[in-house]
Amino acid sequence: MTLSINSNGSRNDEKLKREPFSIKHDSNTEKKAGFHMESISEKVNKDGVEMLSCSQCNQNFKSPSPSTVLKNHWQAKHKNIALACDIESIGSNVLPPNKSILSKKIEEAFSEVLAIPALPINIFLNPKMRKFIELLNQNFPLPKCHKTMKTILFRKSEEVIEKLKHQFSNLTIRPSITVDIWTDESLKNSYLGVTMHLIKVNSLQRVFLGLRHLKFSHTAEYIRAETEELLQVYGLDLSKVFKVVTDNGSNMKNAFMDETQLVTNADEFNDDDWMKMRTKTLTLFDAFPRRLSCFAHTLQLVLMKIFKKNLVQAPAFVKMAGFIRRFKYSSDAKTELFRSANKMLISPSSTRWGSSIEVIQVFLELKEYLTDIATKKHWPFPTSEEIQQLKNLSKLLKPFADMLRRVQAENTVTISSCVKYIRALFLWLEDCQASNEEPVLTDVFEDLKSQLKEYFKSLLNEILVSYDQIYMIACAVDPRMFGCLSDDEIAKVADWIRQMLPADEAKVQAVQYASKSNQNSTLDNLMSRVGRINETRNIRDPRQGKSKNWVTHALRNAQEVVGKQ
Repeated sequence: MTLSINSNGSRNDEKLKREPFSIKHDSNTEKKAGFHMESISEKVNKDGVEMLSCSQCNQNFKSPSPSTVLKNHWQAKHKNIALACDIESIGSNVLPPNKSILSKKIEEAFSEVLAIPALPINIFLNPKMRKFIELLNQNFPLPKCHKTMKTILFRKSEEVIEKLKHQFSNLTIRPSITVDIWTDESLKNSYLGVTMHLIKVNSLQRVFLGLRHLKFSHTAEYIRAETEELLQVYGLDLSKVFKVVTDNGSNMKNAFMDETQLVTNADEFNDDDWMKMRTKTLTLFDAFPRRLSCFAHTLQLVLMKIFKKNLVQAPAFVKMAGFIRRFKYSSDAKTELFRSANKMLISPSSTRWGSSIEVIQVFLELKEYLTDIATKKHWPFPTSEEIQQLKNLSKLLKPFADMLRRVQAENTVTISSCVKYIRALFLWLEDCQASNEEPVLTDVFEDLKSQLKEYFKSLLNEILVSYDQIYMIACAVDPRMFGCLSDDEIAKVADWIRQMLPADEAKVQAVQYASKSNQNSTLDNLMSRVGRINETRNIRDPRQGKSKNWVTHALRNAQEVVGKQ
């Protein structure tokens, strides 16, 4: 291909072909935006070697050849000839003085690909991947080293952070964050991760703010300091955060403990000080403790206590766990089960005790196939009586498993369901206890009730300092859930919100709505029964101005008022 230039410096575009040159760009190419050539051609010499040739003087250069060599040749030999085109654009049929719009789009898309979670960036150093991308677009200069790709990633990260900082600066409703710590399998590295939850354009959105490598002991002070440093990257601090959701570790609790809790936990405590705290003007932080226990994690702890105390030593559970352990390491058993049932057993998670419920359910579902395998392998297997015990246990715990799946939904608000969920669980336990004929489960009912009361006391017990009104208020503002609250509880919620509003906003009209539930599962039926506590209450059709719920406006106003302080 030859690129020729008219005497007036214009290009003969009709002679251009999409046949690319092999030109090596050195590290200075991008910096030297004024680098141009009049004409360059590619040819094969008599020995069959590809060469680059200057069409003005026919001087040959190696292919590929550094761009600085070609530039220096042009300036030395043909400086008086009209400048032509950017060397970086040679080989395309459009040769702008700057990068083309398409090139910029490709680079932007490539930075997005590099940022895909769990995708190793070294894959783009693999010769097969590079050959594939070159065939797709020979003009895209794919980075050749790990360092360059890291630079692209860091640049992309800075762009995203700046964009998020601008968005966060315009928030009218304070966001909440989730803070969690985990350690890798080697137990060598620990990380703190922070995710923000915010309302934008009437929808719930999540933004992962980043990770912090924890190099020291996970004390409460260290966790709080690392969280604050991460928030500062986005121009935020804890005073602009409505809720901090964490697990129930003591270090997490202490890291985000409120000032009122610090006073009550002090060694020396004065009753007069407490009375002053209780009678002072209520603010949003007084009404809502900053830290909020993760509902799913708390429910997992309840199940952990029950399994460890009541179930892991039960003969039925021991035999089932032993069979699964043997099955896990038997390729013959796996092959036979998959061939006959087209399904596989699952193993419980060591940190998610709710998974044990699903393990029991799958085991019972495949019981007929597993019995044959146990007989052939001479493995211990639960008796028919023990199988019945597992069925009763599975039935008892099924609403817990269903609840865990729902509260961990990613794109829906679930805090308004918490009050109704807990009340539904207590109702379920009472029903099961009344019809129970299994001696093994006798203690399980009382222990479940006791653990639920203990771990969810901040939701159930109003006299405790740790009691959090947010659960009741969230339930009241949700037309699907408020039916489980009594008239006294609705009135109490109204009082809480009125105290948080400015004086001129406190006069609001109470509007109530009918609740609606799906009738698709045991959990749905339970929640429907809980929601019929006040069937005689004067209610309003939810289709009539659903967004006009008085208590929703009240809570929103309170959030905006405090958020501007």
